[in-house]
Amino acid sequence: MATLKLTYFNLAGRAELTRLALYLGDIHFEDDRISMRRLKELKSSLPYGQLPVLTVDDTVMAQSHPIAKYAGTLSGLYPNDNPLDALKVDELLSHLMSMNNAILAVFGELDKNERAVKGKELVDVTLPTMFRLLERRLVTTSVGDPYLLEKLSLADLEVYLTVDMLKTNFLRDIDTSTIPDGYTHVMRIYNAVKEHPKVAEWNHRKN
Repeated sequence: MATLKLTYFNLAGRAELTRLALYLGDIHFEDDRISMRRLKELKSSLPYGQLPVLTVDDTVMAQSHPIAKYAGTLSGLYPNDNPLDALKVDELLSHLMSMNNAILAVFGELDKNERAVKGKELVDVTLPTMFRLLERRLVTTSVGDPYLLEKLSLADLEVYLTVDMLKTNFLRDIDTSTIPDGYTHVMRIYNAVKEHPKVAEWNHRKN
């Protein structure tokens, strides 16, 4: 087995899907959490000047979803043996990345007035629209119960992480905690992943 080191900040962000996938698969990895100061020191040596990166033996790899898919392959959470199932997982991961990007755009807005405007748009329009689309796709493409596929996959983990970010009010001054509640299939996945023994164990370790 290759030696793995995942480098990111000391927060969930774009590395938590990989962390969780590796942990659920009992894949040993170094969880390297660094400061912004350390990032400035490393920036010129990183493939795209940003985090996360995964060092596999001596090879440094970048971009959060390819890294997560590699971790999912090692952990049995990415269906490499079934192209259609892999496509279903990839589709949901892409949609959830768009949702996360919309949330992070508001998170990164420093102007108070602009943040208020963008936050209202996010809560009233963007997230409800994206959740409706997600719910509809889960209804039409899911083959498992409660998961997207017949067993847990990266897509389910990302649904859980996205919903959890909203329910714990990641944006702090903008209440997003109840936005996901009306979406039955989304919440079924969220609750099933949250109650998974290894996920509960990971969350306990974090706290």
